[in-house]
Amino acid sequence: MGQRELEPEPEVFIERRKIFAGFDERIEAGQTLAIEKYSVYTSRDKEAEGKTLADIKEISLDACREAEKLGYGMLKNESAEKWKEEVWDQVPIQVKGPARRPCKSKA
Repeated sequence: MGQRELEPEPEVFIERRKIFAGFDERIEAGQTLAIEKYSVYTSRDKEAEGKTLADIKEISLDACREAEKLGYGMLKNESAEKWKEEVWDQVPIQVKGPARRPCKSKA
């Protein structure tokens, strides 16, 4: 955020095959909040059932190769759309502060 990096303690929620983290942080006007998302493959993923560790590594590498072919722009747009549908449109984000009126231009 801004020029300083915060490391808040998350409130962790665990469901079947999902882990969520909740944060409560004060963001001042003009500051930017960046969120990083991580994805992993585990032996519990359906693609990995009955597979060896070498097989799982190859599945993961294939996914990385496919992502590289699609390119950053396409992946970014797909990710942004999924985040919009599954996070931002579903999760209440509260912005607290004084209400501001639009500035009137002097024409």
